[in-house]
Amino acid sequence: MKNKLLHIIATAVALLSFSKINYGQAPNLGTAADFVLFTSVGGVSHTGISQITGNVGSNSGLSTGFGNVNGVMHDNDGASAQCTADLILAYNQLNATIPTFFPAPLLGNGQILTPGVFSIPSPATLNLELVLDGLGDPNAVFVFQIQGAFSTNASSKIKLINGTKACNVFWKVEGLVDMAAGTSMKGTIVANNAAINMSVGDTLEGRALSTAGAITVSGVLAYTPIGCGSPFLTGPAAANLGSAECYVIFTSIGALANTPISSAIGDVGSNGGGSVTGWTPADVTGIFHPIPDGSTSACATDLLVAYNYLNSLLYDIELLYPAQFGNGLVLTPHTYLMNGSATFTDTLYLNALGNPNAVFVIQINGALSTSAYSKVTLLNGAQAKNVFWKVEGAVDINNYSVFRGNIISNNGAINLVNTGIVLDGRALSTNGAITTAGLAASMPPGCGIIATPSITAQPNNQIACEGTSVSFTVAATGNSLTYQWRKGTVNLVDGGNISGATTATLTINPVSVSDAGLNYNVIVSGSSAPSATSTNVSLVVNTSPSITAEPSDQTTCLGSSVSFSVAATGTNLTYQWRKGLVNLVNGGNISGANSATLIINPVSITDVAIDYNVVVSGSCLPNDISVNAALIISGPSITTEPTDQTACTGTSVSFSVIATGSGITYQWRKGLVNLTNGGNISGATTATLTINPVSLADAATDYNVVISGTCLPNDNSINAMLTVNITPTATANSNSPICTGNSILLTTQTIIGVNYNWTGPNAYSSAVQNPTITTATALNAGTYSLSVSSSSCTSTLSTVNVIVDNCTDLGVLKTLNSNDPTIGQTVVFTIVVTNNGPNNATGVVVTDVLQSGYTYVSSTVTTGTYNASTGIWTIGTMINGASETMAVTATVNESGSYLNTAVVAGNEVDINLSNNSSSVEPNPLDFFIPEGFSPNGDGINDLFVIRGINRFPNNTFDIFNRWGDKIFEEASYKSTWNGTATKGIRVGGDELPVGTYFYILDLGDGTPVYKGTIYLNR
Repeated sequence: MKNKLLHIIATAVALLSFSKINYGQAPNLGTAADFVLFTSVGGVSHTGISQITGNVGSNSGLSTGFGNVNGVMHDNDGASAQCTADLILAYNQLNATIPTFFPAPLLGNGQILTPGVFSIPSPATLNLELVLDGLGDPNAVFVFQIQGAFSTNASSKIKLINGTKACNVFWKVEGLVDMAAGTSMKGTIVANNAAINMSVGDTLEGRALSTAGAITVSGVLAYTPIGCGSPFLTGPAAANLGSAECYVIFTSIGALANTPISSAIGDVGSNGGGSVTGWTPADVTGIFHPIPDGSTSACATDLLVAYNYLNSLLYDIELLYPAQFGNGLVLTPHTYLMNGSATFTDTLYLNALGNPNAVFVIQINGALSTSAYSKVTLLNGAQAKNVFWKVEGAVDINNYSVFRGNIISNNGAINLVNTGIVLDGRALSTNGAITTAGLAASMPPGCGIIATPSITAQPNNQIACEGTSVSFTVAATGNSLTYQWRKGTVNLVDGGNISGATTATLTINPVSVSDAGLNYNVIVSGSSAPSATSTNVSLVVNTSPSITAEPSDQTTCLGSSVSFSVAATGTNLTYQWRKGLVNLVNGGNISGANSATLIINPVSITDVAIDYNVVVSGSCLPNDISVNAALIISGPSITTEPTDQTACTGTSVSFSVIATGSGITYQWRKGLVNLTNGGNISGATTATLTINPVSLADAATDYNVVISGTCLPNDNSINAMLTVNITPTATANSNSPICTGNSILLTTQTIIGVNYNWTGPNAYSSAVQNPTITTATALNAGTYSLSVSSSSCTSTLSTVNVIVDNCTDLGVLKTLNSNDPTIGQTVVFTIVVTNNGPNNATGVVVTDVLQSGYTYVSSTVTTGTYNASTGIWTIGTMINGASETMAVTATVNESGSYLNTAVVAGNEVDINLSNNSSSVEPNPLDFFIPEGFSPNGDGINDLFVIRGINRFPNNTFDIFNRWGDKIFEEASYKSTWNGTATKGIRVGGDELPVGTYFYILDLGDGTPVYKGTIYLNR
């Protein structure tokens, strides 16, 4: 089992090492990449409080119930139309991608998948944790094609490891997507013609997109993924505070009032318009300006410039619900607008996405107030100095709040009098009083003479094994230092296996081959330029040994050469071949014991083994041990000889041999003559020779087989004998059934030493040679069996059924009075039945069914009855020599079958069946004489046409008028009379008047003459 597992692992590693394997390509999402929630057709609805980063919208519907979204709302506009077009292109690409894996419909439960296209031909479910392992490839793509609905169970989770990015994970779903509460989902979901539901507590790093279907979310965290070409956000340029950069509390016009004890790091002052009370120089780490002076004047001027700049910025994103500001909202570097007074509740997250210079501008066109315990949290390199709050009105910060950034209130008071307030930034007003009490305020670095950064200890080159942890460290001096580690000129960001990217120590854990490089460096920045850049240092990544091609079993001949080979990857590899657990050493017939190929030359019998293996070591642990491989000697050797056989003629017999060796072939022989397949021989070149059926000619004493193989010499079997005994056969011949007075002859083969036995109704038996039964009168009707047997072969059995009966010979003859009747003519069938003996016949019936070419008219019989409906003439008993006759009169029809057959049968055995049926088949003629015609020259019926007259060339046709005068005659009439007189007296011309005329037609074939009238009509 262990060897099989190692084979499977090696195969998988080998497949993954092929650079040309296509695991699927990420589709081009186009503008759809900017949307976190979108449907082409349907509504996008929201309940509760969610944190949404990315655009939201519908191209045919409305987005409803949303609070503040860190993105732009697009309903039924140009952006939504373009997103619809881009989404269908992306769907088509995902749908057409060729799958490489076919997992079960239940995903998760700790399952680990590597890059590929996964096809599930049914609905699917995610349960517990599904791990997507990018194998160290930051461009690894995962595509899931689900041909049905997709659901997740509560608290199920997608986990990304080893370089996998959410932007490279895609879920193409042909049905409803339903995520249960607490689901952590990664990747872009494209639901085709179906809805998407997200429940309370769900997290989506990716996108939820539908080609047509409603999207419903409630209390979720959803944000577009970072990477894969997503924009590097920096926000707008920071406002230049000028001299105001040195102040932590300042108003251009207004009073400063403080209730001890407050503390301020930075300058505090007012440029006039009110008194300064409660502040003392002891409260200020900086310069205290209780009365206007040159510094406060310059600060007021610079503050106005900064305000005007911030006020003029065009916003990127409008937060549509100022009254719901905070509540866990995550903002990225942009210019935001709240077009009204804002109420800040709970927490606001400012995520710089790893860019320490990222700028956040929040424009509030109204007052700003916060709840107790409100908090601004800076993430991923965000700095308070780069956060600007432009407020058009008063600012009121509530108890225990932690506020970060530069507050610039235009014409509004700033109230910082509540308990436990911390200000990491500045409170600046263009015109308004600032009131503080128990405040802890510190301005960001940026004012005064500050030492520039200087690196005192450079990072060092590092060597690490893949999968371990490695760190680069720098030491520097300066004020307010920040760090940015890079690989070349590319900034590193925390995430995946990177941590400390903006600290003095960069840590990579675990290290992968893709982390190797010669140009790791760090930029150290401070409150004063310029920054300091370290020297480039290298990271060399050594890999553990991994066998990619296992040694295979070898078969060879004695005295030849054989080799075992292994292929492996890793750093500084060494090899140790073994036989079992014993290390092999070079010498004798062994070479390559410490290389990738072990050679044994020449091979001896002592080298045969099933456990050759190799231990592959390297710079990194663990070592890798190959599977066991066998060395087999392949010369042929017979282990079981063929044995003598005895068989009866007509049966089957086989000779078999068992042999070992490589590439074995067989050749059976009879003596020295090779046998070939054909006739009764099969298996002549296999381990088993079969002779079927056996004959006397197959008997021999020298059947043997030659075994050949890959290696010489061949091996010949011993001779085996085939003894053939004759199998007696028996046949029974009879003229059964036997008519009374006749005889039967039953015979069988004569073989010396064979016993015969007849059995039957007469209890006839004998043990003599060649018994016969020759007198029919001695037999009773019934079944007689003849068996034969010998001392060595199986008996055979022959059976004859003997019927003793009074036989007859019935005959029938059927005739017709005309072989060429005309259509409509009446014909007469005559059927004569005769009993030719030698016995009387009983139960005699004749079957004579008129066919469709006739219509029954009448019938007569000399005896019995005839049923015209069934066609059965029942005669009954006929004595020996008797004859009976039936006449059937019928009319010949215009069409149908004219073949008519009579069949006779009786109760007794008919010893002559050749005369039991008789058939006639006439050839009906189509002959018709019309009753009139109209020779008026209209081309219709102008001639007197007799249909079928041309078949009677010897006819004569005569026409008479009503006085008996012949007016027309013609021999061999051909339907040419046109109503004119050709004979007799003609008054008024040849044309005859309308009237009735008489004809006589003689066909000239001996049939009766036709007579009738013709009506001539003009």
